[in-house]
Amino acid sequence: MDDLKDLLKKFTDNYLLEKNNYQKAMKIVPSWTLLKERIPEAIIQEAGLSENYLVEGSIGKGMMTETPWICIFDTEITKSAQDGYYVVLLFKTDMSGAYLSLGQGWTQYKREYGQLEGRHQIIANCSLASQILRTLPDTSIKGILNLGATRPLGKGYQDGNISAFYYSADDLYNDNSFITDLKSLLVTYSELKSLVGNNIISLGSVVSDDIFQQVSQSSSPKEVSPGPRPKKEKNISSKTSLWPRDPRIAKLALINAGYKCENDKSHQTFISKASGSPYIESHHIIPMEAQENFEYNLDVPENIAALCPNCHREIHLAQSHQQMAILKKLYASRAKLLSDRGVGCTLSELGALYE
Repeated sequence: MDDLKDLLKKFTDNYLLEKNNYQKAMKIVPSWTLLKERIPEAIIQEAGLSENYLVEGSIGKGMMTETPWICIFDTEITKSAQDGYYVVLLFKTDMSGAYLSLGQGWTQYKREYGQLEGRHQIIANCSLASQILRTLPDTSIKGILNLGATRPLGKGYQDGNISAFYYSADDLYNDNSFITDLKSLLVTYSELKSLVGNNIISLGSVVSDDIFQQVSQSSSPKEVSPGPRPKKEKNISSKTSLWPRDPRIAKLALINAGYKCENDKSHQTFISKASGSPYIESHHIIPMEAQENFEYNLDVPENIAALCPNCHREIHLAQSHQQMAILKKLYASRAKLLSDRGVGCTLSELGALYE
């Protein structure tokens, strides 16, 4: 078995020259065999990875990429660098070093949100993950990496970093910490899997309500076409089993309410540093926990009320008669709108969901 350090040195020493000479990513390019076969085999051997992991490298499809990589995939999460999340060794464009990163697939964000909003969302999810993951290595780099990328895909790799270790080229060849750091990130990888399963985009829906409210404040609103919406699949992981809720839709509901408490518009709150508007929280009138009983999606603006923090706690925690007083007021203004979304119910049925 080839030594991993020797293989990495051979790759970084020759990649730019090969890229200039060959340009197209073909099997005859020596780097192809290094990244697709020999380095992955050495990583599996030296890290002692189980069969549950797939190690795969890429020098690009078509033209040779400015940002080659080697991914370590948990196959229960993803087998593609476009989707999900994974541990990845990302080489800088000038081959002066590399990052070992717990990163996210950029293409899934671009597909879901578009180029501009996708970048905002992937960065926000990285920040969110760094707040809630307990096993993040203390010495790792959080947030956007400096690969020197000039193309959208490479910039997506930069933006998708949750936690990373950096190695200069010399460190990559001579330091013994690479395998230790890899094993450390695999622990965090496993923790993230226990929270979100295979859907990293839904991270905001499995966090505590306090963090969900923070994410909603800083999100961009999402317009929702009229009529019933199909409900999404339940997000299932080893620790959670939740129906997904979109902070962008919650943000739209706050905007529609003019950042005023819908139980009492005279209620005053502080100014949110995330939105620059009065701090108001979102509340699903028909609780998301009841989604099983409805044919269509409950996560729609008409089912989300804007409430001041006190009224939000009241509708969750107060005695039944106090809860019902707020529910009656919200229901009176929303019954027809909810019915148009295919999620109508009677007031007594709604009250029963809060008991």
